[in-house]
Amino acid sequence: MPTDADRPLDLLTVREAARLVDRGVSTLRGWVRAGELRGWHADPAHPENTPLLVSRAEVLALVVTTGRASTPGRRSPAESTPPSTPSTDTPEHALDRPEHALDLARLRSTVAELRADVRVALAERDGARAALEATVREVAAVAGRCSTLEVLADAERRHALDLADRLAAAEAERDALREHHGLPWWRRLLAPPSTSPKRLPGGGGDGEA
Repeated sequence: MPTDADRPLDLLTVREAARLVDRGVSTLRGWVRAGELRGWHADPAHPENTPLLVSRAEVLALVVTTGRASTPGRRSPAESTPPSTPSTDTPEHALDRPEHALDLARLRSTVAELRADVRVALAERDGARAALEATVREVAAVAGRCSTLEVLADAERRHALDLADRLAAAEAERDALREHHGLPWWRRLLAPPSTSPKRLPGGGGDGEA
């Protein structure tokens, strides 16, 4: 038995469905038992005490697609022909009756509508799939740009560290120059050459004789 999540909105009792397609209730129950037609119970918690339900569209589609609409339907006792009168409603002439031709036309129309609905659903699926593929491509492009930005950021970090090292060296040299210029002249003369400050480009002497 299908789950309630699959329950359609056009459910009929098997008795109503049997009248719709001119078949017996036992015939429709047999289709459900054979798995040719899905069935639901009005109250799934108590299936033995509730009527069996079937989808109107599925019943109509079954009798058309399997050719079962071409056989004569079940007749009630009031409509039966007396045994003394030969019946002219043979299977090969059953569809010659106007009401049967009208029912068959309606069934074919319903099947055509169902096929149109399937085509629309397939088109919507293809559209959703195309949109998903476009989104995946866009995500991949964004990921590629993020990787490029990470490489650039790493290069900038290395450059910033190099500048920081150079700044620290320049500050150390500046402090050494300040310390050297703060010594007396005779101390500056005694300073070893390795600790003597470098002459600045374009600069003069120490400023003292």
